[in-house]
Amino acid sequence: MYENYSVLFVDDEINILNSLKRGLMDEAYTCFFASSGKEALAVLEEKKISVIVSDMRMPEMNGLKLLKEVEDKYPRMIKIILSGYTQLPQILVTINQVDIFKFITKPWKLEEEFKVAIHKALDYYIIQEENDEIKKALQNKNQAYTNILKNIDETVTVARRSCDIMVECGKQMIGFNRQVCNQPKEVYTHLLDLQGKIFELFAQAVKGDEKDTSCEALLNEITQCIETSIPVSKTDIKPGFQQKVKMHYKIAVALMLSCTTILEDIYKQNGIYIVAAVNNKKCPTISLVCPKVQTKDANDYENEMALLSTRLDFINSVNTNVAKLCKMDFYVTKLDGNIIAVLTLNAI
Repeated sequence: MYENYSVLFVDDEINILNSLKRGLMDEAYTCFFASSGKEALAVLEEKKISVIVSDMRMPEMNGLKLLKEVEDKYPRMIKIILSGYTQLPQILVTINQVDIFKFITKPWKLEEEFKVAIHKALDYYIIQEENDEIKKALQNKNQAYTNILKNIDETVTVARRSCDIMVECGKQMIGFNRQVCNQPKEVYTHLLDLQGKIFELFAQAVKGDEKDTSCEALLNEITQCIETSIPVSKTDIKPGFQQKVKMHYKIAVALMLSCTTILEDIYKQNGIYIVAAVNNKKCPTISLVCPKVQTKDANDYENEMALLSTRLDFINSVNTNVAKLCKMDFYVTKLDGNIIAVLTLNAI
């Protein structure tokens, strides 16, 4: 039981140390012996000691001074005092200054008193070790439970946000349909056909979660996805765009793809280029620019512009609100004949 533990005995009387060596040679614990406080401190620096048993009256460094130093350097070590009856006042002073487990009076009975005291001291030391292990295990379990609760909370938060995104997406689509239902059929038929595709695009995107990612990685992902159906004429990356942003990565991609899906025929006809920059608030932005939109039929200009306006209204009604739920900004507009869609990310 005590094989892995050590006890240090300190006494300036060599005959007492020799007596202890003979009397304790069959004990399971390892015994170390020192004839002075200085020698004892040297042993403590090299060996792992569980219990120290020290005489009180020693030259140079007495037992009180030694045990006070042990208390400071090795607070978990169990301390026992060896003393004679004449040293009682010194013992009382020591007890008031140092945490003493027991004191043994000289002369002692080796089997009935001395060994029993050492065993009890070792038992107490072992209990301390076990308590430390239990405490550490409980702390680890508490941390594990905390992590589980945190993961559950994050999962619930993600699920709630995903639900909010899809509800908002559906609500905006229904609201938009009510607004355009009285307009000529050709104005909104194209949008009705694409709404299911847009809804599915966001439904797949909400399965992702927020993460730190570089703006360049997002830009590359958006560019690659767009180029599966629309050639990108040019990508212009402005200074300062290279930074990391915590965002809903897949939603950011879906916002841009929903725009190119609704305006695919226009982008194919007029071309598209991408501008990556930083706005005046130092937030990164990705813009899709379609230059100088031309109508297919000059005689039908008003109808085509009305259809374009309806498409832009639809994109804004859905994407702007979805973006807000994910701490992003999005808008698409027609400016000086150009169609410009801007996604703004919130920088860390």
